Formats: sequence, structure tokens, C-alpha cells
Amino acid sequence: MNIKTKSSIKVFSALSLYLLSHGSLAEEMSKLTLQYPNYFFGINGGYQVADDGAYNSSDPKSGIFEMSGGIQFRPQWSVQLGYQFHGELDAKATGVKVNTNIAKAALRYGWDLENDFTVYGQMGVAYWDMEKKQVGRPDLNANGFSFLTEVGLQYKLEPNINLSVGYQFIDDIGDNKTDKYDSHALMVGMDYFYVD
Repeated sequence: MNIKTKSSIKVFSALSLYLLSHGSLAEEMSKLTLQYPNYFFGINGGYQVADDGAYNSSDPKSGIFEMSGGIQFRPQWSVQLGYQFHGELDAKATGVKVNTNIAKAALRYGWDLENDFTVYGQMGVAYWDMEKKQVGRPDLNANGFSFLTEVGLQYKLEPNINLSVGYQFIDDIGDNKTDKYDSHALMVGMDYFYVD
């Protein structure tokens, strides 16, 4: 028996003893696999500023309420679907009022930090349905798709509860007849995970 074979046997024996004393590798892998996917439900609130380059007065502002759900399919990766109710935007200088609701789908990635904190980023698409009203003019309606992104900080309050605060940006809500605006929002939320 040559030296390489003896060394291989020693390494294999040491590894076998380690696995037997700490549970088998197959069991450890099955535990890891059973943790995912996790399903979650979330509620979020926010405050948005509507930025329209053609509007010279102060930008209209409103609240946002969101309900969402999704699947965390890896420790860092999840997919989220949500529906946002945007409060009425009132452009006082022109008498325009805008109501918008948004359905969104986004892919999220999280970078774990210490002390149960995670920095996250998500990108996706927003489907918006917009109604624009102005005194003395017919109401205008439009719908379409826009790019959505969000970055923020998440904190694991409990094993199945995450709190988050982030900045959300939705690009070009509206069309040529309604005009377009960008939505900048500060979002605060909570996600509840259904964990076995």
C-alpha cells in the first residue's frame, strides 16, 4: 500500500467519524432543503412624491398602502407579488387630481449583515391603472407597465417576522395623453413567513 493510498484512507476515516458524530451529510442536506421554499404575506405603508418634469409647482404627495405575498425559494432570493393603493395626487396649481393603483411583480435579493439585519434590493415590473381628473375637462384613463425598483434594510424581529424600510422608485407612470410622472416613495413594512 503506497503513501497516497494510506493518506486517502486516513482522510476518509476522519471524515466518516466527523459525519457520524455530527449526523450524516444527507440528513444535513435534507434539513437545508426542507427550509425552502417559504411562503410569506406582507403589508406595507408608504409616502410618495410624484415627480413630473413638466410641472413647475411643488410636487404632489400622497400615501401608499400595499398588500403582498410571495415565495422565498433560497436564503437570499425571493419573488414578491403585490397590489398598491396610491392615495390621490392633487396638483393644486393646475387643479389636476390623479388616482393610481398598481399591481407589481419583483425579484428580491438580500445581503445578510450582523445582528439579524439584511440589506435588500429588488427589481421588477409595475402594471398601473391611472385616472386623471381636471375641472372643466373630460376624465382621462390610462394603463400600462413601468420599471420598478426598491432598495432597503430588513430586520428579523422573530424567526417568521421581518420588518423593513426602503426606497421605492417607479418610472414613467402614465402615457402621452395623461402625461407621465415618476413615483419616489419611502416604504415601511412587515412580512410574515409561514414556516413549518
